[in-house]
Amino acid sequence: MAPLIDVKKRKPLRGVLAALPIIVAYFLLFPYPLGREVVLRARWRVRLPAADAAFTGAGRTVQPPAASTAPFQLGDLYGFVSPDGKLASLARTPFRVALSRRGSVAYARIGGTWMLDGPSGQALASFSGDGYPLLGPDGDRIFLVKTDLTGLTELAEAGEAAWTRDFPSMLTSVAVAGDWLAAGLLNGSVSLVDRRGGVVFEQAPAGSRLPAAFGVAVTADGARLAAVTGIDPQQLTIWRRSRGGYSPSARVPLGSEFRREVRVAFSADGRSLACEAAGAAAIVDTAGGGRSMVALPGRLTGIAFLGPSDGRAGAWFLAARDGAGAEIAAVRPPGAVLARVPLGRRAAEAIAQGAWTPDSPSLGVAGDTVLVAFAGSLVGLGLEAR
Repeated sequence: MAPLIDVKKRKPLRGVLAALPIIVAYFLLFPYPLGREVVLRARWRVRLPAADAAFTGAGRTVQPPAASTAPFQLGDLYGFVSPDGKLASLARTPFRVALSRRGSVAYARIGGTWMLDGPSGQALASFSGDGYPLLGPDGDRIFLVKTDLTGLTELAEAGEAAWTRDFPSMLTSVAVAGDWLAAGLLNGSVSLVDRRGGVVFEQAPAGSRLPAAFGVAVTADGARLAAVTGIDPQQLTIWRRSRGGYSPSARVPLGSEFRREVRVAFSADGRSLACEAAGAAAIVDTAGGGRSMVALPGRLTGIAFLGPSDGRAGAWFLAARDGAGAEIAAVRPPGAVLARVPLGRRAAEAIAQGAWTPDSPSLGVAGDTVLVAFAGSLVGLGLEAR
């Protein structure tokens, strides 16, 4: 029986030796680097004054920024901060504020003279006119929206009207990017306006019992346009420009019945889009219409896209809140969830301190840092591999 025992012991060894060349050849011919875990890490935190607290330095430089600044807002409090967490300015608005990377316009409910302030609070320009100010994201375009929301005017550098455009229905959503302005109307139509004020495309998506537009977005090159329209059903439509004009490239049912403005945004390269859906955010491939639904609690309060860096693809940051709970999620297109950060304890503290605002958590981007304004704090987040 001894020879039989020896043979059984050697069979596994012979099998391993026979498979070893195949294993080695596989890794030589098909190498696949093991990726490191990606985590969402807080880089810095700045405490913000409470809603009823007075503070000094409003509209003045708090600290010289070490790099380019970006705007943030929490309720009536707003300001500018650098990617490393240095405040350039901090102020309150009596009613609302129009923000851009170049500066801000704080305004009251009624007014006719407006001041554009730079990130450190310095006066850049003044202009007059009836309506509410609206700034393009880079601050190089200034608009006045009519008080009855039926039209708008773009102002030239000297403050005079460059062009005026009236619409057949009330504006429900406006998005500005590059030379383009997208407008969603209460009657369900969507218009795309060029730099000279001309309407280059207009359409009212059909198929819903009640027509209305609830959110619009456009890419900086004007090649893609998106809108959330209709009730019963509510859908996202993406148009793509071709030689023959604009045609739908994707239609995404959202399963929602929002009767308010809906957050929708393109990534910087226009290849991906994020949009609020029912209890979720839809991450959509703008070329083919493929989508992933990322579950989120309650209402989406912020969308920000962090561009690619260090050879890694970009990522969407999504903020949502539901009652006393809130959450931040980082998602890499087409829908891989990189991290989730629950903010339940901080939300409870914010409610107790009266620092809970309807639009928080709000999101922004400064360089490679995502800005989160929430619960009396401004936090800088970054994606890091470990």
